[in-house]
Amino acid sequence: MVFSFILQEAHIHCVERGSPLHVCYLDATIDCVWISGLLYKLQDKGITGKDLRIINSTLMNASNYVVHD
Repeated sequence: MVFSFILQEAHIHCVERGSPLHVCYLDATIDCVWISGLLYKLQDKGITGKDLRIINSTLMNASNYVVHD
């Protein structure tokens, strides 16, 4: 909800000034990903050592929360 408001405001701002708007959106929904399978595939693709441990730690320690009002 907040993202769409920010995007809308950025769009209006750029239209008023005649400037381009470049947007990149990442949907990082990890709560429905099989983490062990993802780590296996990353390792199979050559991600190993410290890089794999950082990704593993990030995914295993991730938490979600909703802020309302």
